[in-house]
Amino acid sequence: MGRWPEAQKDKPIKYEYTFEDDECISIWKYDRNKFPNGPISVEYKWKPEWTNRLKLLQKQNKEAKKKSVKTNEKTISKFK
Repeated sequence: MGRWPEAQKDKPIKYEYTFEDDECISIWKYDRNKFPNGPISVEYKWKPEWTNRLKLLQKQNKEAKKKSVKTNEKTISKFK
């Protein structure tokens, strides 16, 4: 009969991975003593270009909603 493989003694208990893409930098932190199945925390650091673009999109959405409300009021008043 074969023996079970020995556990790796040099396997890290606390470590983190850093991922970077066009929008943000994400840091995944692991601690095998606290939670053995996945990360204990994930941090997102958004890049300035992305935050500026997001603010612009939010502003455009607000303006579009105001315009749609005004056009709906005009169409409703025509049918009264």
